[in-house]
Amino acid sequence: MRQLKEFIKNKMVNNILFSVLGTIGIIKLFEITTTANLSNNLVNLIIFILLFNIYKIIDQHQKSERIFSYCFSIFLSLILVIGAQLDVHGEIFWTLGTLIKIICLHFAIVPIIMYSTSYLKKINIKENLNYTRKLKLLTFSIIFLFNFLVFLALYPGIYGYDAGFQILQVLDSNVQLTSHFSLFFSFIIALCINLGKLLFNNYQIGFAIYTLLQMIFMTYVATRISLYVCKKTHNKLLFILCLIFYSLFPLYTAMVMSTAQDVIFSGLFALVILNLIELVNDDDYYKNKLNFLKLIILIFLLCIARNNGYYATIATIPFILLFKKNKKFLTILIFIIPLILYKIYTGPIYNLINVQNESSIREISSIPSQQLARVYNYNYAVLDKKDLKLYNKFYTNLDDFKNYKFRQSIADPIKNVLNVDETDKNKGKYLSFWMRVGIKDIENYTEALLLNNLGVWYPNKEYNDTRMYHPYIEYNMLDAKKWNKNYIEIKRNSKFPIYEKVLNIIIEKNKWKKIPIISSFFEMGTYFLIFIYTIGICIVRKQKKYFIPLACIAGLYATVLAAPVALFRYCFPIVILMPVLATIIIEKKRN
Repeated sequence: MRQLKEFIKNKMVNNILFSVLGTIGIIKLFEITTTANLSNNLVNLIIFILLFNIYKIIDQHQKSERIFSYCFSIFLSLILVIGAQLDVHGEIFWTLGTLIKIICLHFAIVPIIMYSTSYLKKINIKENLNYTRKLKLLTFSIIFLFNFLVFLALYPGIYGYDAGFQILQVLDSNVQLTSHFSLFFSFIIALCINLGKLLFNNYQIGFAIYTLLQMIFMTYVATRISLYVCKKTHNKLLFILCLIFYSLFPLYTAMVMSTAQDVIFSGLFALVILNLIELVNDDDYYKNKLNFLKLIILIFLLCIARNNGYYATIATIPFILLFKKNKKFLTILIFIIPLILYKIYTGPIYNLINVQNESSIREISSIPSQQLARVYNYNYAVLDKKDLKLYNKFYTNLDDFKNYKFRQSIADPIKNVLNVDETDKNKGKYLSFWMRVGIKDIENYTEALLLNNLGVWYPNKEYNDTRMYHPYIEYNMLDAKKWNKNYIEIKRNSKFPIYEKVLNIIIEKNKWKKIPIISSFFEMGTYFLIFIYTIGICIVRKQKKYFIPLACIAGLYATVLAAPVALFRYCFPIVILMPVLATIIIEKKRN
């Protein structure tokens, strides 16, 4: 018995066993996406040897680091296996086999996480770059130049599918102003386009003016982030990687040219996060009275740019109470003031300018509607007469529920038949109905939720996906007259057609999928994992101060996960913050 215990505790034996299990996990993950049997493959031997050697070289870790490594590895393994099943088969296989795949894959991931955690402790960041005013100007100029080339290629910009109505509701007095879209954004873009008409008798030029102004603003934001990385790390390589990211990364540069209101929101969100980081790092932050006012204005603008900002702000307040050491109540006041201003803006001011305040119940019901539709389509037998009566009470046309089978990753077809008036008057009853059906079929509820936001968290998501209807990122121009004869028509007139063809191949034709390693940074799920990893690292290092800006990001993620569909533009605020998250991860060594 003693010899058996010694054999089990033997490091070599454990390394071999864990490497075998990890290899099996990798095989089974890839077999989800193919009908081929990958067990009989020489590559598996290579994987085993690599895993075995990684297990050999990883150091002994502190208890907190080991716990983090195992937890994150299980989390990532769960995401990869469940995500693959949903992406390929549209359902989760609730079997022992799935559980075994998750556990085995975990053994392939954990040594890599342990090694990376150990490497971060040992890494020596070379301080070979200093912040100067000249560097600030150079950074802005480089990013602006490369973005301007994209502007020429996509001239006059990307006319998104929402922009047609947003412009029309401001310029046409016969169209009712509505709270469905950000009026703050709608007025900005409409005024710019109208300016082109007034000065040059050309809406096309007005559209270009808007795109150019937005590009300048986002260049400023990208410069601020790049200089933050410079100040924190003083590392030339990291700084250059920032420049490359904001100058050449196609999804970033294309989004900057888009009329999606998420672009302005993303820039404001990044500025808020940078200010929060400065607030938690600098005890003298409030000595400059302008910082107090600046943060209030930024948070207010964030809220009116998209109401997601309102919820992200609310999510941050509890963490200020928990982790802000000094001037706690002053900081809370900075967050509460813009929330009050936002309520005044969407209340009395909306009434003053005759804005139709749409009920938010339809948007809030996105996930519940998908869950109810999935049970209705795939497990109708569990529904009794009372359930069906409530279905008819809260949804106007159950025939439209059949659309769920084809559009499992977008809530619009289902939530559009929600009886808003009835649901608004009976919120408690609707909530009870939703919970009642969910108790009967938790599996389909879980699958409906995860299918709707699959792209947000699954890093191997396959695009294009007809189940979400929308393109992953807006690139083509709105065919304005096709949708509404009163929409202003804007056509693409590229001034740099060669670059436009390159962007068309990469973005429109999804050729980014063919580029190993780099393609991972085109996936929203990669940024989600980086965010979760950042939280874990901060917990391990007890850097509680960063929980405040991270809570703001988490609040935004909560709204994205509950959104009607998983689009790149919804995650764009987090994407542009990747250098900031990376800096938090590697910052420990300098401190």
